[in-house]
Amino acid sequence: MEPIRAPFFVGLVAFVIGVALLLAWWLIAVPATTTFRFLHGLFFGVGMLLFVTGGFLALCIGMVYLLHFFKQPRAAATTK
Repeated sequence: MEPIRAPFFVGLVAFVIGVALLLAWWLIAVPATTTFRFLHGLFFGVGMLLFVTGGFLALCIGMVYLLHFFKQPRAAATTK
């Protein structure tokens, strides 16, 4: 499980950054100047890219972690 730990956290970080960029896109609302129009489009495009890909990566690898957690062999408890 160690080799997929890094991609899982990269997916989570990308998902959070995507949410933050989409929040910034929503807060800018209707841009007035050309610079804000450019940032509006950039925040939406990059935010959606990171939101979707990071969320997909974290969801898929999270399912693998969850399956491994439930299927891993447990040490038998010794009772005396």
